[in-house]
Amino acid sequence: MNDTLYYVLSALLSVGVLLGIRWMSRVETAVNGNRLSALCMLAAVVMVLVRGGILDDSAIWLGLAAGLVLGVVLAR
Repeated sequence: MNDTLYYVLSALLSVGVLLGIRWMSRVETAVNGNRLSALCMLAAVVMVLVRGGILDDSAIWLGLAAGLVLGVVLAR
């Protein structure tokens, strides 16, 4: 991934997070705002891991899986 693409995607994901926060200020759109912000943050974390070349580390995958399971359990 070249630098230009990385910075453009970073800017778009930042705007997505901010838009999600804005949507969370209204009851009607709060759920979708939370989802948008969460997805943009997830995409940003994955993008940084890919660019840094540390996605092959098994500890990262175990931590992400544990966090995913815990988050799903606590969200219900």
